[in-house]
Amino acid sequence: MLPFCTWEEISDWPQTLTNHNIQEIVINGPVNRQLNSYPRNYDNRSFSLSFFCRKISNGESHPRSWLIYSEKVNKIFCFCCKLFNITDTSLARTGSADWRHLSQNLTRHKVSVDHIENFGNRIELKRRLQSSKTVDCSTEKQLLNEIDRWNNALKRKFP
Repeated sequence: MLPFCTWEEISDWPQTLTNHNIQEIVINGPVNRQLNSYPRNYDNRSFSLSFFCRKISNGESHPRSWLIYSEKVNKIFCFCCKLFNITDTSLARTGSADWRHLSQNLTRHKVSVDHIENFGNRIELKRRLQSSKTVDCSTEKQLLNEIDRWNNALKRKFP
């Protein structure tokens, strides 16, 4: 299990997470520190708070709950894709600091098959964890029932 201070910083996550790590991270949700200002790169460009929301043509604004900014490495990551690690995009592996093309890259990423699948996996896992219907919960219940059965058998045999 990764300690809280480690999984809180997405750039510190190992390339492969255990099922327990994934469950803990999904339960606690993404940690996203929004800053008042962001460091500028060599091209005098920087990340902006406005990227945390997507404005659509009718004027509505939708939060990008999957977008995580890492202050430590000055990059953004896709929370879902980093978590499930089945895609090889920079938003999932190493993060992206391409501020010049960020808007297009985020739009492209959001509609990618891998992102849609990872986003769905995150929602499904969170739902299952909240209702205690994961494979781990089921296995744990079976194990506890088996322990109770053997304890009762031993009590009958050795009163």
